[in-house]
Amino acid sequence: MWKHYLKVAWRNLKRAKTFSLINIIGLSLGLTCSILILLFVKDELSFDRFHEKGQQIYRINSKSTVNGETGQSSITGTLEGPRFEQNVPGIKAFIRYQQAGTNIKRGTDVEPLRLFRTDSNFFQVFSFPLIAGDPATCLKDPYSIVLSKDEAIRQFGSTDIIGKTIQLKQDSAFVPYTVTAVAKNCPENSSIRFPALALFRASKADEQNDENWFSHYLNTFVLLDKNANATQVEHQMQKYFQKDASGTFHAMLQKFGIPENSISLPIYQLQPLERMHLDKDVHSGNGIVATGNITNAYIMGPLHFLSC
Repeated sequence: MWKHYLKVAWRNLKRAKTFSLINIIGLSLGLTCSILILLFVKDELSFDRFHEKGQQIYRINSKSTVNGETGQSSITGTLEGPRFEQNVPGIKAFIRYQQAGTNIKRGTDVEPLRLFRTDSNFFQVFSFPLIAGDPATCLKDPYSIVLSKDEAIRQFGSTDIIGKTIQLKQDSAFVPYTVTAVAKNCPENSSIRFPALALFRASKADEQNDENWFSHYLNTFVLLDKNANATQVEHQMQKYFQKDASGTFHAMLQKFGIPENSISLPIYQLQPLERMHLDKDVHSGNGIVATGNITNAYIMGPLHFLSC
């Protein structure tokens, strides 16, 4: 029976070659477009969903009004992480993540390195597997460095490099850093992608200076307790912030001659890590991969079925 159907189909194709060719091309294009749209939507929706503790991880964002215009920012400073962890119930840990590109010296050659600085518990909060090294201790030492697989091969030609040193520019001199771990390359569907990681360092004076509530240059993530309510944690964050920083805020306005009614005290918000990539209202920066657009994903989804 199938043989008969195939013969009939072949005869019809031969009789109307042009019409059949148009149909085949149209079907092929439709299927191709459908597959590409499906892959695009799947990729966009999968961003940052591979972390084991992903549903407990949030980025700290802020909202403020300047001269009547309200804007949102994903950039924070030195103080948000440690002070919120110490004073707000429900916050288990914090991670600061700063783009801190520098130069690396090999022999007499100097070249740029995309370096990021972060807190020592980075690999205990985020699920970035290591090829070699201990995730609990690899960023403990201030002169330790973790390289991605590609960066390790680029610098040394191998991933078997634990204990080797590289020269990083720090201020005006090159300083030796010891390789303590090699990480697998970050997935393409990750908002965090690092070739090299070193320990984030802040002086005691910086961590005690209340003006640093308003010096923003990095991303801060927090890990909440499993049973914590993010909305309640947000409320407690803002309550503590107003208590701890409002006096400094008003003093700084007076110091710089800024009218009181021209700028509002920031309002802190918690953004789930898994929603970060598709939130078009909060633009990512300082080393976080550019955001997508949830609207595009919603539009492309139905188009997938229409193109079939």
